[in-house]
Amino acid sequence: MKRLFFEKRFWVKVLIVYFTLFSTAGFTSFIAEEAMQCSTFGAFAYQSAKDWDGLESHLIVMKSVHSTGEFCIRYIGWLNPIMYPAYLNYAKANRGYIKAIEHRVAIEKEMATQKAARKATKKAAK
Repeated sequence: MKRLFFEKRFWVKVLIVYFTLFSTAGFTSFIAEEAMQCSTFGAFAYQSAKDWDGLESHLIVMKSVHSTGEFCIRYIGWLNPIMYPAYLNYAKANRGYIKAIEHRVAIEKEMATQKAARKATKKAAK
């Protein structure tokens, strides 16, 4: 065993295995981050159209994509130590964005309810 440890071929094989895992983990984390990013782009379209019900249903997709992506980044991404912190930060930022969207939907729905109540009150006053 001691002799095997000092052989060049042994270390070359170890490096090949490591870099294979390194690249696979990096690519997996990249695809997970891209999926999260694509789901946030969909949220922009709903916000621009002021489609709060659509955005609320899109939040379900965003949360699902986020949980899958964060799982991949957390449990596979550490094999790529160079990019791991960046992907973790992206997942953290995406989690914050989802919370902000949830808050925005709640506020917009409350404002719509208040507007409908004011309209009904004005109509009843006439």
